[in-house]
Amino acid sequence: MHTDLHPFWTDPYDDIADISLRTEDTVEVEKENHDTTKASYIKFIKSIINQLIITHQLACKMEVNFQNAVFGLDTKSIPKNVKDFNYDWLPTEESLLALETQEDKIEDILPKIYTQLQTMSVGLEVIFENENHTQFNRLKTYIRSVLCEMYIAMKDCHLQLPPDVSRSVMPNEIRGMKGKAEIKIRNWIFFRNFIDISKCIIDVLKIFLVHITNIN
Repeated sequence: MHTDLHPFWTDPYDDIADISLRTEDTVEVEKENHDTTKASYIKFIKSIINQLIITHQLACKMEVNFQNAVFGLDTKSIPKNVKDFNYDWLPTEESLLALETQEDKIEDILPKIYTQLQTMSVGLEVIFENENHTQFNRLKTYIRSVLCEMYIAMKDCHLQLPPDVSRSVMPNEIRGMKGKAEIKIRNWIFFRNFIDISKCIIDVLKIFLVHITNIN
């Protein structure tokens, strides 16, 4: 376990120069000495959505191979009790959909989504430790890039940064699993949760983008 290392989801701005996914919109916003205006909100949200789409697409491409490695089965053959299971400390679609009622409150939406992405990263970290090859390393970089965009947006829009999520959010009995089969199933649950929730985050941000774009 790499628990002695700095969590990859914290301080995403530190290695900003090494992140290749950043968009022209983000670079342009960073160069501006601007107020928290409607225009800057729109640029940031568009950039975050674009990064999330790229990250989600990569995870989806990896999904079938990961499921086969865990179960030796295709998606349709995964037992329903496993397919529908979720750890209670992970984000849920319901918690994200609740944000749709806060369309005009970027100060609520971005910090909450940032925290949810960090929480999912706690679970993904154990996958990255066990699956150390190119696609997983790439996914890790993409997630950090999304967090970086959100960090920049919150800082430049003068929003209060939420506290970083600690590894301790994952209970010890889940982190310390010993059996190979249960570890594989646990890791697949983490991975499936990320795919489902990242898609939901994209949808919520798109709704917010439409709302803020239509504000006079």
